This record gives sequence, structure tokens and C-alpha cells, in this order.
Amino acid sequence: MGYGGNLVWTRVISSINKEFNKKILLCDKPLLSDLLRGNLYNCESDYENDEVFRNNPKVKFIRCQNKTIPLRFVDYLFKIIIYPRVLLIIYEWIIFKSSLLVHRNRDFLPVYLDMFIHSYARRELSDRFIWKDGGDIASVITQNFGVEHSVKNCEFFFSKNESEVLQKKIIDNYKLKKYIVIESGSNTDWFGDLRAWPEESWKTLLGELSPKLIDEDIEIVQVGLKTTNALNGVKDLRGKTTFREVAYLMSKSMLFIGTEGGLMHLANSVKVDSIILWGGVTTPEFAGYKDTQTVICNYVDCISCGLKGNCPNNIKCMKSISPSHVKEVVFKKLSLES
Repeated sequence: MGYGGNLVWTRVISSINKEFNKKILLCDKPLLSDLLRGNLYNCESDYENDEVFRNNPKVKFIRCQNKTIPLRFVDYLFKIIIYPRVLLIIYEWIIFKSSLLVHRNRDFLPVYLDMFIHSYARRELSDRFIWKDGGDIASVITQNFGVEHSVKNCEFFFSKNESEVLQKKIIDNYKLKKYIVIESGSNTDWFGDLRAWPEESWKTLLGELSPKLIDEDIEIVQVGLKTTNALNGVKDLRGKTTFREVAYLMSKSMLFIGTEGGLMHLANSVKVDSIILWGGVTTPEFAGYKDTQTVICNYVDCISCGLKGNCPNNIKCMKSISPSHVKEVVFKKLSLES
């Protein structure tokens, strides 16, 4: 699970915490060696150093313990036994339901971030995902807990000291005052380039935006992976910041422009005004934040395809988004005349 998935979990955690009034123990499902020790979690896997969950007052973490080689071998054999999907699902439901019963009278509740039963895909085929019904992705997960999901925003927390450090390291160091943040790249691990807006469209957009923004002393800051191509007329911070540094950078910006992905969820969590360019792998209603972000989506006839790549329709969902339309939305957001 990536940053975006963990940020979605912060919405789920907030809903569960509100319903049960308990802290949430973030963990992975137990393997056989853990069960033999009496643990309902994998004692060798923890989330204490995860960049998303750090400083979250609603969560707690396990005390991580290294397993011996014999115990790891026992777990290896156990994973082979439960590898068939049906057995894995049965095992996960048993552990999940047991944890709810065991921790009914305790002050915390285990939440297993690695469980297949919490996936928002109903099925995974060789070429695509079939998404679950039942609302947006956070609602799909919270239904397993018998909780009605009501939290619209992801959550991200900075300590006072961290904010002071990041102010000096990011904002002051790069001499940033008035600026917008863009991410032109897209994570290709799951869906190839199906969620990416064409680079030529980004170039056209910036070419139309830059003269007006320069007149207004507004900088364009590009973030994302170093492997993403740098665009002209930007302050290039690709690959130069950690995830938490990007979060702080975005929290102080005037606007974020990006596509469906991790930084979209991050923008929601730090409550920055955002424009999200949306394709057709999912719908904005399922995986986005239409209540808090401006989503530009053309709702093509094949939307919510779930494809992992190899679009038979030449990615018309993204290619049909006009740079001139995006420019008009940007100017409106910034209260500028086109």
C-alpha cells in the first residue's frame, strides 16, 4: 500500500475512532508464529515510522520484535497453506472478527492494513480491477467494521517543532512566498499511464499560465519523482523533498494542480485548494473528493474501467481534458483575469 492508500486509511481510522472511542492499533495480520505467541498481530511489522501516520493522536503502534529463522520458516509454510484466495479470505475474516471480540473491553482496537478483505476491489483480473459497490473507498472499508463513514478529509499531523523546522528548510530556504504546486507525473505501478495527463498538455497549460502568474509574482513549484520530466518556467523540487516536506509545502501554497494519486489525497489532508485532472480508471465519486476539490473529469462512456494499462480507447478520458479549460479554472481559483 502506498501513501495514497494510507491517507485513505486515516479517514477510516477517524470514523472507527469516533464510533468506538478507542485508539487504533495499526498492524498487519498475524501469522502462525504470532498466534502461537498469543498475538493477534504480526509482531515483526509496524507502522511507527510511516510518514502518513506520524503524530496521529488517534493511533498507537505495536512493539516490533524480530523473529528467529525457525519462526520465519514456520510463517513461510503457513503463508503457502493459506495462499489460495478462498482460504486467505476465510482466515482474514476469522482474525478480523476475533479481534473485534477480544478487544471489546480494551482501550484500543487493532486495524489490519494488509488484509485483502479491506481492499476496495471486488475482484482482480489479469487486465483490470472490478471495484466494489457501497459508496466511496473509505465507506467500503468502514462497512466491514459496522461503522457508517462520515469523515470527508484525510488527516495529516505536524508537531510544532516539525512545522518550525520545515518552515525554515522548505519555505524559507527556497524563498517561497506566493506559489502554486503542480505534480505532472503519475505513479505507473498499478495502472500504467492511464491516470496521467499528457506532457504536451502540461506544457501548453504552463505556457498559457506563466505570463499572468509572473505578472502577479506567483511562482509555479513542481514536485514529484525525479524521473518525471521537468517543465519550463517552474521552480523544480522534483526528488528534492520527502513526503512530509511536500505536505508542508502544499499546506502553505495557494493551489495544487495534479491528477488522481497520492498527492491528491495529501492535498485533501492539508486542506489546500486543488484542481484534480481525472481520467477513467475510477470515478471521482468513488476515489476522489468532489466536496473539497475541483475535479475536472469528462465522464467518458468507459469510465471506471479499472484497467491496469493498455487502454483500447487511446486514454481518451485524459487526452480530452483541454489545457485552455484548466487554465480558466486556475485563473478563477486565483481570482485572476484571463
